[in-house]
Amino acid sequence: MNKPELPDNEEARLRILRGLNLLDTPAEERFDRLTRLTKRTFDVPIVAVSLLDENRQWFKSNIGLPVDETSRDISFCGHTILKNEVLVIPDAKKDQRFADNPLVLGEPNIRFYAGYPLKSLDSTRFGTLCVIDTKPRTFDEVDIATLEDLAALVEKEILSSYQRQTMALSGVHDGLVVASLEGIIEEVNDTMRTIFGYTREELVGQHIKSLMPESYYADSDSYLKHRATNETFTSGKQHTLKGKRKDGSIIPVTLQVTQGEVGGARFYTGIIQDLSENFAHKQRLARQDALINVAIHGSSAGFAMVDRSTRFVELNKVFAEWLGYTREEMLGMPIADLASTNDEKSIVNKVSENMFDGKMDSISVERQFKHKNGHLLWGLMSSSVVKDENNNIEFVAATIIDIHQKKKLAYKLKDARDFHDLITEKNQNMIFVKDEQLQIIYANKAFLNGYKVFGRDRKDFGNIIDQKAMAATFPEEEQSFLETDRQAFSEGSAERVHTLTPANGKTHVLNIKKTRFKNSNGKAFILGVCDDLTEQHLLIEELKKSNEDLDQFAYIASHDLKSPLNSIEKIAGWIDADCRDILPEESRKHLALLRSRTGRMSKLLNDLLLYSRVGHYDYPEELVDLKPMVEDIFLLLGPPEGFTCNVTDIRMKLRRIPAEIVLRNLISNAIKHHDKDHGVIDVGYESTDKAHIIYVQDDGPGIPKELHKKALEMFETLRSRDHVEGSGIGLAMVKKIIERYGGTLEIESGGERGTRIVMKAPKRVSVP
Repeated sequence: MNKPELPDNEEARLRILRGLNLLDTPAEERFDRLTRLTKRTFDVPIVAVSLLDENRQWFKSNIGLPVDETSRDISFCGHTILKNEVLVIPDAKKDQRFADNPLVLGEPNIRFYAGYPLKSLDSTRFGTLCVIDTKPRTFDEVDIATLEDLAALVEKEILSSYQRQTMALSGVHDGLVVASLEGIIEEVNDTMRTIFGYTREELVGQHIKSLMPESYYADSDSYLKHRATNETFTSGKQHTLKGKRKDGSIIPVTLQVTQGEVGGARFYTGIIQDLSENFAHKQRLARQDALINVAIHGSSAGFAMVDRSTRFVELNKVFAEWLGYTREEMLGMPIADLASTNDEKSIVNKVSENMFDGKMDSISVERQFKHKNGHLLWGLMSSSVVKDENNNIEFVAATIIDIHQKKKLAYKLKDARDFHDLITEKNQNMIFVKDEQLQIIYANKAFLNGYKVFGRDRKDFGNIIDQKAMAATFPEEEQSFLETDRQAFSEGSAERVHTLTPANGKTHVLNIKKTRFKNSNGKAFILGVCDDLTEQHLLIEELKKSNEDLDQFAYIASHDLKSPLNSIEKIAGWIDADCRDILPEESRKHLALLRSRTGRMSKLLNDLLLYSRVGHYDYPEELVDLKPMVEDIFLLLGPPEGFTCNVTDIRMKLRRIPAEIVLRNLISNAIKHHDKDHGVIDVGYESTDKAHIIYVQDDGPGIPKELHKKALEMFETLRSRDHVEGSGIGLAMVKKIIERYGGTLEIESGGERGTRIVMKAPKRVSVP
């Protein structure tokens, strides 16, 4: 283990450290707040503000350490103050300087350390802000910069205290010395240095006897011993005695000693007047200024005093800067100028009037103050009257505590609660939260009132908090409920539809989605949302039954009508064959019309029969060569000699029979709706990242855009059936087949020349 070396300026460093008056003082919230912030920022178990004394490191503030100090010889911080930079130890067990350090081998088991030196105004390093972990970790440039910023805040607090103390001491016109109970000088003011001819650095750390002739040494020792054991010490009277200057000269002085205490730490304060220049008047002024400085300028809260004109006659820098002003700008300002509204101004003036009239002695109220730039800040103002020696009210003094962030957080909390109520309590869905033991820890009103949905008495439903709720209410579904709970915890989410039949026999269908989340402490929970699908389920079942009935009707009707229609067609054929030559011309036209209409009716019934069968049979996939299949369909349709068909030559997986029906209808339409005796039909295949595409394209007259939707409807034809024979079912049946297998059908045509029918099937679904 390497003991930390001593800095070259160790003696001066110790004088500066002791002059800060922080060693062995009680904990202070202003430092503890920064250690808490540092702990949250780096997520470490230990944070400390460490001051390096002669033989120890003492913690002004710490989190995670059970002691207030450790030996400097084993300290990490003793190494940190040797350089003006962050010291980072990623793993102490792997660093030969610290591997056998007692703080590494034993409690607190340091593995990771990062510390930044705290510096005085002259850059003397007197302590550190350090973060410690019990496991190794890395510390990047961003972490280093963040630690430096936080250390700067700690320095600011330390040095601002020192500066306030120095300013307060400097404002006292008499000599002022602060010493420990042992008589060691801890601080002096400028007047003290002027009287005795020493610099501050020469006095701090020296015994008070260095300012006395040797003839006073014995009396001084006796005095200190007596006062150190006297718990009822009060301010002493003024003594006239001799002082010794740095040059050895003796001067007459007065000394008044008082004993003070800050957080349990006692000290002496001595006020010294140089009688050689008769500072009697200045002594009184110094005492008064010291009291004002302590009362006003030494407070971390805002402080202000107003006179009967309700204008500020005194205030501290904290209050002025909080509102964006300088102290000088606010002196003489009416207090009502800080009110947020005109109504508030009237209230402030009325309260001030009542206090100066003796109708109230004090008041404490939360109110908004207007910042110099116009925005409003919340403060807690506590006001009391100040009376003179004749018991007349002379001033009203007020302390103002900044509660703006507290108020903002309170409003945010209220908003969060309102949003929570809006999202959960006013939601008609049943919402609940479960912990890792699968117990309900929260349920909204809809869930708690779930007994009504399931037709049960409230007492039967029971108190579901801290229970497994639905699992207990429906034991037959218990395993299913708990299974999705566990799945949500392990995979992040789970969703399942449950069909529940309570005692009243009324079946409910619930879709329950469960999602895992973690709270701020990293503890896992699941959020469950129950969506009641009962009505949708009933409607879907009714629609399914209706469609089944309709398909059945279409099948039966088309099948049963085919037999008499075939008979009519045969008889008409016989009459045409046997009697053509003897029938009058008009009769032959009627007979031809009869045969045409029976043929149309036969096609309608065939198409209707095919349409009704769509979805009744799930055809298997098979490898099919598209080109031969289309060429066979084209030949079987018997196209006029002027028609040609071009096909992409590709082998692909198809449901062959549905594909043949689709392509036969589309190619047939391309031929019979053509306005010429010749034409070109293209059947092709394309592929995208997401879909298979088969298209049938012709160079016929086209379909106007406004008729695209109509063309896909049942029993619709775009031209008279006397001009083009058709049932009006073809495209509707093609659309039904395509959609049956998860695809879509689109018509691409501007209405002038050419029509392109496009069938798209997602890659996860096979082409029909």
